[in-house]
Amino acid sequence: MARVHGKDLSSLSVDDAGGTARNLLNETIGVDFSTSADTHDTTTMGDDWKEFTAGLKGGDTFTHEVFYNNSATTGTAAVYRGRIGVAGSFSFSDGTLTASMETIVTNVSESYSVADMIKITATHQVTGAVTFG
Repeated sequence: MARVHGKDLSSLSVDDAGGTARNLLNETIGVDFSTSADTHDTTTMGDDWKEFTAGLKGGDTFTHEVFYNNSATTGTAAVYRGRIGVAGSFSFSDGTLTASMETIVTNVSESYSVADMIKITATHQVTGAVTFG
């Protein structure tokens, strides 16, 4: 087992609005990714301790922050402006482990500050199963 630094990601791709995977690894500032599972309360009246059973997985949202790139069809601005409300694939890997999923981009925000690089933050809603490999 090796410790891995964020800069050690070996791939990160996001489908554009047409379903073509775009490599956004070099434009990526960060991904705030998480997955979760619901629980259901199965406690019986009179029990001293609460009891739960596993529920549905997923339904999570996460953000992907990238540098603004204004290339006409392959830049981050074109990819994410086109993906608002559109389903597509999102995947990343550290060269050993991979996570891939279908997402719908629900929000795209752009940050313009005179002294800084322009950044885009896209919010993804996971739809369906996340595949870990």
